[in-house]
Amino acid sequence: MIVFSKAAFAFSKAAFTFSQAAFAYSIRYIQQAKADIAFSQAAFVYSIRYIQQAKVDIAFSQAAFTYSIRYI
Repeated sequence: MIVFSKAAFAFSKAAFTFSQAAFAYSIRYIQQAKADIAFSQAAFVYSIRYIQQAKVDIAFSQAAFTYSIRYI
């Protein structure tokens, strides 16, 4: 019975060590996911800025086209 309880204790220590490692691994992936989310949010803001700039450029081109047609 003592041998069995020693084996069970060793097994539970190993399982605890494994769960600690799995927890550390999952924390690392959560941190990576947070970094990925922050990066994609920044990329989204950047792309919105370029869309707004494109709208301004289109409006400017339309105005320039209208102006040039008037002078043709």
